[in-house]
Amino acid sequence: MKRKGLVRLVVIVLALMLPLSAMAQGAALDMLAQASTDGKEIVTTLTFEPGTMLAAEQAVSDLSTALAIRVSKLKGGVGSFAVSLSNVDVVNAQMRVQEDGLYLQSETLGQQPLYFSWADIQQGITEAMRSSGSDDATISQFSQGFMNGFQQGFAASIAGMEEGMDPAALMTEEQIKKRLTEAMDGDDSFVKWMEAIEAKKVVTAGEFSVDGSDVADTKTEIIVTTEDMAALYDVPYIQKQIATQLKAKDATLTDAQVEEQVAAMVGDIKAEIEKSGATAPMTFYTQGEDELVAAEVKFTGTFTPGYMETSTATTDTVALEGDTSAEVAPVKQPDPVKVDVDFLMTRKTLEESTTHRFTMHALQDDVKKSTITGSMTKTDTSIFGTFAATDDQEQPVMTADLISDFADEKNTSAELAVTVYEGGTANAVVFGFEQSIGDAAIDTALRISYGESVEAIKADAANALMGTIKVNTLIQADSGQFAALLEATPDSAVQPMKMSQTDLESFMITLQSNAMQTLYKIIGNLPPSVSALLGGAQ
Repeated sequence: MKRKGLVRLVVIVLALMLPLSAMAQGAALDMLAQASTDGKEIVTTLTFEPGTMLAAEQAVSDLSTALAIRVSKLKGGVGSFAVSLSNVDVVNAQMRVQEDGLYLQSETLGQQPLYFSWADIQQGITEAMRSSGSDDATISQFSQGFMNGFQQGFAASIAGMEEGMDPAALMTEEQIKKRLTEAMDGDDSFVKWMEAIEAKKVVTAGEFSVDGSDVADTKTEIIVTTEDMAALYDVPYIQKQIATQLKAKDATLTDAQVEEQVAAMVGDIKAEIEKSGATAPMTFYTQGEDELVAAEVKFTGTFTPGYMETSTATTDTVALEGDTSAEVAPVKQPDPVKVDVDFLMTRKTLEESTTHRFTMHALQDDVKKSTITGSMTKTDTSIFGTFAATDDQEQPVMTADLISDFADEKNTSAELAVTVYEGGTANAVVFGFEQSIGDAAIDTALRISYGESVEAIKADAANALMGTIKVNTLIQADSGQFAALLEATPDSAVQPMKMSQTDLESFMITLQSNAMQTLYKIIGNLPPSVSALLGGAQ
């Protein structure tokens, strides 16, 4: 398998592993939330232990033994990041996030903390964008999004994490809509588009069961029509995103040219959607208002393949080969293709377990092109599930199996095995997850193994193991490392973005000197085998 294929496979596995690991470590999350509420300092250290193949390289083995990354967090919006080599912190930085700005402190940055207000950061990025040729509309869009979205959202997230809660989970529907509108520069047309679709819903009370699911007492039907889909492209925020992409692709375009191209693209897209007759009827079955039991979504439409590219090409002409008389032939458009997607999700509850299943079929001109199926079953002590994707010949594209055991909530384990089939070959990655919880510590290990198949990995586990990421989280009393940063104020801190040109130049010289000292410290604490390898490379 090519290296890029391995990277893609690992990314897929990580994405699949995230919800599993989150479910597996509920006790750990509760413990961390309580520690934050109690004002404890949380210190997390990451290390890597290479597998047999990687450890055979002496420099890799020695660097893995010497290297550690440490992250600390304390209530008050403060935290630190450190890189340790041979038990010496060669890089160490502290940060304090506040509603009005942020503070940074590091020996590389100098003795005093640095302070950057959100307004100064916004102004600095705006000036950089203007210097790079960005137009006023793009700059204005960024500025509004930064102040309304990033700044407020970041501060709210910090506050929520300190309380051990997810701020989004506590927001009402109206607050979510308000936050969404703010993130879109105050443009509420997208929210209104969603509200218009929601207003068409038909709610029916009764008893409903789909494909053996639990019995629901409410059925909600919504049909997203061709007109609804086309209307989405009338939303100013959507058009601004198209404009931003065009400008990023060609910075020489003027505002007028971008506006003209956006109008043409939106017109072509809407025309294609309207011609497609696309519809998406959706039905949701719930117990009460929001306890989802089953869902059915069916999408259908007839589209011209690659219409975004061919819509402007239809007026072009192509010179006939060997003909110098400028006679031309029109470009032939591909035939329209009927596309259908059917999705079904159900929940079935038994005495000791709950199983969620889903199936999705994609068809082209009524011929099945792909099928995706999956299930996940949860009991009081375990989670297990499967996932499979097949092509138009019903040959496997990807399969996955997972299992998690949390009978003892302080000692949990999980395994996710994924196989990807590509070009007649198969490659597999197995992730193993183990976590143990003590009175004031959480130890987590994530093993990564790679081979031609899951069976081959398990048959030769030692050689298949690429490595183990170890995470140790320690809950302790406030160490006092953030005392100076917590007492810092804008007046007592250095504010680089408010310096005169002369002072800024002097400050940059100091930073360069400090950076060289940091580099010397890093080089001086590297293992000899790594230093020799770097010296040979030079």
